[in-house]
Parts: sequence; C-alpha cells; structure tokens
Amino acid sequence: MSCLFHRIRRRPPHQACIAGSPSRLAGSIRCPTFRRHFADTRQQESSKASSSHQSLPVEEQLSELLSKAKSLTQSTAIPSEESSKEALDSCKRLAAILVGVETDPKADSYSPTSSLLDLEELRKRFGSPTSNLSRATRNRIAEEVSKTALDIISSPPVFITPSLLATYVDTQALLNRPEAVPPAFILYASKPLPRPGTTPTEYIASNPKKASSAVPISIASTALDAAIDAKNLPVCFDIINTTVCAPAFRRNKFVRRALLPCIGAAMVPVAAYTAASQWSIWQDTMDNDLAWNIMFGGLLAYVGFTAGIGFVAVTTSNDQMDRITWAIGTPLRERWLREEERAFVDRVAGAWGFQEPWKRGQEEGLDWQQIYEWAGLRGMVLDKVGLMEGME
Repeated sequence: MSCLFHRIRRRPPHQACIAGSPSRLAGSIRCPTFRRHFADTRQQESSKASSSHQSLPVEEQLSELLSKAKSLTQSTAIPSEESSKEALDSCKRLAAILVGVETDPKADSYSPTSSLLDLEELRKRFGSPTSNLSRATRNRIAEEVSKTALDIISSPPVFITPSLLATYVDTQALLNRPEAVPPAFILYASKPLPRPGTTPTEYIASNPKKASSAVPISIASTALDAAIDAKNLPVCFDIINTTVCAPAFRRNKFVRRALLPCIGAAMVPVAAYTAASQWSIWQDTMDNDLAWNIMFGGLLAYVGFTAGIGFVAVTTSNDQMDRITWAIGTPLRERWLREEERAFVDRVAGAWGFQEPWKRGQEEGLDWQQIYEWAGLRGMVLDKVGLMEGME
C-alpha cells in the first residue's frame, strides 16, 4: 500500500511543456499584510556568500537573473530540478529585496510550515535596500521579475515540481501579483511530459485529472492568502477553481485518505467469514451452522453500524464552518470530498465581510453579491440564518 501512495507523488521524469508566451502582468509593488516565512527547506547558504550577493545593486542582480533565465529557457536540453530551483530562488530573493524583506543569513534553516513572521518586523530588522529607487523603477523591476519567473516555469524543458511551484507562488506573493498564480497551477497539471532520450525532444500529453496533478493544499492556501491580501476577488475564484475544485485534487484526497479504509471495509466480510468459521468449530453449545450464522451476522452488523455512524459524524460536523455551510440535500460523500473547497470559500467570505459577529448579514455591494451567487451555484449557503449567532 505504501508503494501505491508513493506512486501518486509528483516526481520529475525530466519533463517539460510547450506553453505559449506569457502575457505581461500588470500591478504595483505595495506592502501587503501577507505573512509567512520566506525561506527554503534546503540548507541556507553561508552568511559570507549571502551578504556578498545582497550587497550587489538591484539592477545588477536583475541583469544576472535575466541572463540566467534566458540561458535556461533557450536551452533545448532538459534541465535538472536544481538548476530550475536556483533560477526561481534568484527571482524570489530579488522580489524579497524589492519589498524590503530578507532572510537572516545567521538563522537556522526551518520548514515552510514554521510560524509566520510579519513583513513589517522583517523590514525593521533588515531595512530596505531599494528605498532609494523610484516607484517607476521598482514597478519595472517587479514586472521583469514576475515575467521572468513565469517564463521559467513555462519553458518546455522545465518540469514543475511542488518545490518549484512553491517558490514561484512565494515570489508572486512578495510582488503582490496573485493574478500570475492561476496560470502556473494550470501548467502544473497539464504540461506535456518530455520523452527522455529523444532528439528532438518528444512530449507526452499529461492527464490533468490524475491524482499526481493535484496542487498541494499548502501551496494553494498560500496563493489564496496572497489574493485575499491583494483584495482581488476574481483571482481568489480562479485559485479555488484551479486547486481544490479540480478533479485531480478530489482523486488525490480519495487515494490518500479514503482508499485504505475502503480496502479494509472490503476485506471485512472475508475476515468475518473466517472468524465465524473458526468460532463455530470451537464452540459446542449449538449447531455449527447456527453458530456460524450468528457470528457472521453479528460481526458484519457491528462493523457496519460502527463505520456508518463514524462516517456520518465526520461528514456532518460543522464546528469548523464560519460563514459558508452546505445546502440541504448535499450528499455526504460530496461534503467530505469538497470540504477544502468550502473552507477556501469560507476564508474569502470572512475576508470580504464584517469581522464583528453582530454585523454579519448586513454586507452589501457587488463583490459580496458575487460571493453569494458563486457559493450558491456550488451547493453552499452564505450566512445560513439558522446557524447565525442569536438565531438558533
């Protein structure tokens, strides 16, 4: 079974995609309230090398980044994950410099799931090396970095691994350009796979509905946070549609969390038959056939009723729901499969609505109406009256 789970993980077969040239992205640099650790899971570079690189002017770092990206995207050979990651790390590092955030070179390495740090605290600790740049220059550099990052992952020889996708999302979040994230999610699921050893390189069509094409939930959550901080409602909907709403995500969730229990449930009758047969032979108080029937029926009933109650309890729990709940009549299996989708919509509604519980239900405006209709079309209810405070 562990082998089956291992196969659904997305791993690079030295793959690539033929993607159209990305459109030029618009936007401006501003300090969002988006908070997280902007660090890689791999070991930090030495403090001396890091300080030397950070001391370079931003224009020189941009020129170096463009040169590195050009050599990567124009190459016909399939690049290694390390070379692609290095190019994206350069984009992320330059984006961090633009917004005045830098990773402490003396800090120990940590995982992306560490506690989040506020951007303002980091700015106070490390300062802003681009404070002398004009707004137009900062926007131009940010545009170049954003476009370069998209060019890297759109390049046919580049295989988008979860690590590369996470770095790309972090870069766009730093640049406050969440609109560049949904196209990357589409590429992650549908980029053609190159056939190794072919000249010229041949590509195999990728199935965007397979379990390994699902965007990791942590990366999708980071992208949604960036879109919420930018107050870009259409991008929030696009991120939800390309991640937790995708068939690949539901298949991935079923394989990882429900396949093993389903196999165990399928084996229950065989186990009950074997146990009942042995028990009917050992006992001497009644006929063997009658004892077998009692034992077999009792085991099936016990396991069936217990599992059924547990399934209903899991699929009908609503303690985690805030403003978005399921409409009456939504199948229990669909509620479980789409729980992450409901949670994402719940976060969007909470960000656009009033924070005070006693003001809920008084929101109005075009954005709020879009959230209400968008949730209703997907079998969800926004601010169900029976669950609101004081309306029980």
